[in-house]
Amino acid sequence: MIPTKEQEQAMKLFQEGRTFRIEAYAGTGKTSTLEMLGRNSGARKGLYIAFNTSIVGKAKSKFPKNVECRTTHSLAWRTVRSHGDYSNEKLRHSMNGPAIADFLDLKEDPIRLPQFTVSRVSFANLIGRSCKQFMLSIDEKPERTHILRTGRLEWLADSDFDEFCEMTLVYVRRLWQGMIDPHTKAMLGHDGYLKLWSLRCPTISNDFILLDEAQDTNAAVLSVLKCQTCQVVYVGDPYQQIYEWRGAINAMEKMHTEDVSYLTKSFRFGEGIASGATKVLRKLGAPKELTGHDTKVSHIGPVEPVAILCRTNAGLFSWLPFGIGYGPCHIVGGTSELERLLDDVRRLKKGVAAISPEFFGFSSWKELVLYVEQEGDQQLRTFVKLVEVNGEEQLLEWLKQTTETEEEARIVLSTAHKAKGREWPTVLVADDFASAFDRCVEIGSQGLRIKNEEQFKAEARLFYVAMTRGLDGVELPKIPMLYFGITPTTQTTVRPVGMGVIPPVTHTQEEPYIDPTSE
Repeated sequence: MIPTKEQEQAMKLFQEGRTFRIEAYAGTGKTSTLEMLGRNSGARKGLYIAFNTSIVGKAKSKFPKNVECRTTHSLAWRTVRSHGDYSNEKLRHSMNGPAIADFLDLKEDPIRLPQFTVSRVSFANLIGRSCKQFMLSIDEKPERTHILRTGRLEWLADSDFDEFCEMTLVYVRRLWQGMIDPHTKAMLGHDGYLKLWSLRCPTISNDFILLDEAQDTNAAVLSVLKCQTCQVVYVGDPYQQIYEWRGAINAMEKMHTEDVSYLTKSFRFGEGIASGATKVLRKLGAPKELTGHDTKVSHIGPVEPVAILCRTNAGLFSWLPFGIGYGPCHIVGGTSELERLLDDVRRLKKGVAAISPEFFGFSSWKELVLYVEQEGDQQLRTFVKLVEVNGEEQLLEWLKQTTETEEEARIVLSTAHKAKGREWPTVLVADDFASAFDRCVEIGSQGLRIKNEEQFKAEARLFYVAMTRGLDGVELPKIPMLYFGITPTTQTTVRPVGMGVIPPVTHTQEEPYIDPTSE
């Protein structure tokens, strides 16, 4: 492979032994550039790090033998397992809500607020999720900032939420102390041993480290890399950082290296999509433009989609009737998360506390319905309406009609989060992105006004990820196009008759699969 001028610049910095960043926009050959660095590392001993086991598996066949390919969790596993008295069971397994409640000896209705009462299992689930936020942070012990404000907690007054945090923090700290004690029944889990590893600030014995997808690195891992004296190359796209809820802090912004290299020419799509993506990048403050491949033709406009990307997990429910009716339909990542939402609907209808963070603080389905009618939570309201109109059993039946593999399907449904790193010939970006922008943007007589800068940038990054998954064409919702000043490059209608715009629903966080023993 003949390197581009941008790749040559990255190679020069690498061979000089400098610690630097490579900011690589969507589809610009990040993986091939990393392989190029590895093949030109001479006799130096290197380490390639990625979060995802599938990425590491592919990398092993492409990097030379002097470059070891590992996940962050496998590095942590090897160290903690060899230096601690922890059983494999304690390291491998995590705890669900009932297990946490039993360990902490929580009573029924452990927290009573003037606005509502929190059930035993719901409170335990929140304790577990808050403890996870701590484990992904740089902090040495759980703090109030790790308590998640989710479900009905979002509508509490700040003073009431502060009081809730004080009560909850006591339990979060008790849970963490039990997790790190080798002799208790509290499971440490993947995030737990990763946190222990980071607190010990281990030395990585390599001449250089290549950190892939650096924009998705959490503070715990970043703190380890900051301790190293060897050369570190941070590689990623700061504008594809979409995992804030998973503790990601965007190392591309946090690591202020003296040198920066850029990859801005996309090999995935042509100028049609690249020019639209550049307008989003400008709003995010990107210093350079994304350019398309010289020999590829792509457009922004109506498409017959191979993939439909939604902002939210529940948004996929809205598209299921179309997906199933149009042809065999596959959901990226499987249906377990969607089934979990429906299981929680069943629980609430029986008066049993739900597991999902979206439903925290609700004791019944009737209470949830009344809440969304009174409050301005449009996403949760739309999901409730879907259930009210179709019924949870019908939604479950639609899920059962999807195919297990993508190869069997004519059309693919996915959230934008799970679509990251993927590509399809034609992509339709669902309209649930529009309402997300509506909450942080408004258009008045003075033009576009951003009401919440941080929220706007988070939504813009997710939109940028979604719109750059297409190879030949991408269809975008009108409202975000208006906000970013994107115009269609073609008006040709090739979309099937009857495919309409579907209202958005609530966001559900995705969990990646982790194999701690992966080498």
